[in-house]
Amino acid sequence: MKTIMHRPLNTLILLAALMMVFVPSAFAQDVTPETEVEAEKVAQTGMKFLSTSLDARATALGGAVTADESYNSSSALFYNPATMARMLNTFHVGFSNVQFIADITYSGFSAAFQPSGGNLGVFGFSLTSVSYG
Repeated sequence: MKTIMHRPLNTLILLAALMMVFVPSAFAQDVTPETEVEAEKVAQTGMKFLSTSLDARATALGGAVTADESYNSSSALFYNPATMARMLNTFHVGFSNVQFIADITYSGFSAAFQPSGGNLGVFGFSLTSVSYG
């Protein structure tokens, strides 16, 4: 069976193919000696507290709790909020406090509530705070 295409569609396909080949932005990732720019990463220490775990269990597991289905508390808001869908209690509250060197304090609060036994979903709230002393 022979497929018949309309002439405007053939022209549109040809035009799209030519644009993909000849548009300069398609070659934007090419690095040549003329375009090579040396980028030195300096002072990459901003927001390091975000990589610190607020939960003792998550710290013990090395922070690998994003796929842990048994992690069904309000503290899951900091790692994987979807696991709160299997929360056992109607309400859960979590408080955390981490003391760093040089009087740096990293604190966290989380709360989760599932009304009607979870039939309406789970509502969560989290708050983090960093104090540099």
